[in-house]
Amino acid sequence: MIIYVTSEYRFTRLPDASIWTETAFPYSYWERYLDAFSEVRVLARVREKTTPLTGGKRVDGKNVSVFALPDYQGPLGYFQQRGEITKLLDGELRPENALILSVPSPISLLLEKIIRRKNLVYGAEAMGDPWEVFSRSGIRHPLRIYFRLSLTARMKKQISGAASV
Repeated sequence: MIIYVTSEYRFTRLPDASIWTETAFPYSYWERYLDAFSEVRVLARVREKTTPLTGGKRVDGKNVSVFALPDYQGPLGYFQQRGEITKLLDGELRPENALILSVPSPISLLLEKIIRRKNLVYGAEAMGDPWEVFSRSGIRHPLRIYFRLSLTARMKKQISGAASV
């Protein structure tokens, strides 16, 4: 069985189609899922680059691949790309595969409608707390309070709908 895992991390693809990371989530991170699943597909943003990363680590490898999503940056980029990302995710996900939403995450938010429409069962992995991230001492943004309230509510909804957390 294939497991799909969302990631908000931005990976790099070189001309030979290999996927690399500068710091986090190398192949060894995803390899742990292979104890229970035959294949791991990471749903993440991917930027194109022509030269290798200095000190980079390979992400893809035997039974681990990255399903490349558009490389948006910031809230505006997210809103501009959300239609394309939703279309790509909708075409990829099947009920017979497993899915883990790493929350909070804009990519996970886009998956909510697909999950409901396709009646997908999913697990959730809490990677952070939007209530803390968007606190007064956290991110400074004119919509900070809106993000704090709405993203916390959406994360609670995603966690409560998960088969496992």
